[in-house]
Amino acid sequence: MTSTLQLDDNSISISQETWNDLVTGPNSVAYSNVRSLAVDTVKRGGKFFIYRDNEDTSVLISCDRLSEVTQLVEQADKQRADLGL
Repeated sequence: MTSTLQLDDNSISISQETWNDLVTGPNSVAYSNVRSLAVDTVKRGGKFFIYRDNEDTSVLISCDRLSEVTQLVEQADKQRADLGL
């Protein structure tokens, strides 16, 4: 898996393909690391973005509140649990 993850002082962004691979893939450590990084970034007042994989790279999901990123990762956790991961 080639990861597309970008970090700066106040945000973290990840491609839709990479996020989907992390959520549905067997690598629990990689998923947990990105999950924690996303939550911590938003807690510090930053933003977490998931963007399209194609040339327009438009933002699909933007979380700048803790409730938003919490909901996103809880959905991902549930999906991983449903897959037995």
